[in-house]
Amino acid sequence: MPDNKWEKFETALVKDFWSESEACHIFAGLIRVVRRGSIKPSLQIVEEKQTIRAKEREQDRIKEVWDGTDHKPKGREIRSNGFTEEYSVAYCIRWAQKKRIGIPWLDWAIKEGYIKAEDLEPENNNVDADPVPGKSTTGTEEEGENTAKNRLRLIGLMASMMQNKDKVGVMPFDNQDHLAKVIAKTYSDKYPNRGLAVGTVSKLLAKANNVLSEDKVDKD
Repeated sequence: MPDNKWEKFETALVKDFWSESEACHIFAGLIRVVRRGSIKPSLQIVEEKQTIRAKEREQDRIKEVWDGTDHKPKGREIRSNGFTEEYSVAYCIRWAQKKRIGIPWLDWAIKEGYIKAEDLEPENNNVDADPVPGKSTTGTEEEGENTAKNRLRLIGLMASMMQNKDKVGVMPFDNQDHLAKVIAKTYSDKYPNRGLAVGTVSKLLAKANNVLSEDKVDKD
């Protein structure tokens, strides 16, 4: 099957944290969806001769392994969300790899920029340290400057698109996912490793949405 079959995981991969239930669903090939106030598993990846029930049994098995694990997340790898604990996506993936749970979409997610390969190496994941003002959470001033430049580059390209200097796609775009895909397709080859992969752009737009939501709450 083509790699684009994994695009149905994009919404989950844009997130920074997963609950244990969400992680177990995802590793079983299921995505949780909320319908009329209740959460139901939805089969997202359909493979020949496999049924929803088979996926659900796999989810139950993975949940049993999760519950039987002595989890030791560090620092910012875990957070509380109401009465639920959530774990960083990198932590969840490292856990699955350690428990030899297959992740067929992982290479695709890394290629698309949703997951950073270096984050899957515990020794490279400085999760215990607090962020230093003026520096990125990866720990060096140079990396922080690169991140800032990548964001300014993205803003510049979007401004150029709005001024119709770069005629790409048809505006307005259907949604932010569509915008992120157009930017990645149009510019990622021209500016390789400059933060323009669809996953990176989607994450940045999601964070921008959060800031706008916070601003709206403050005004109210």
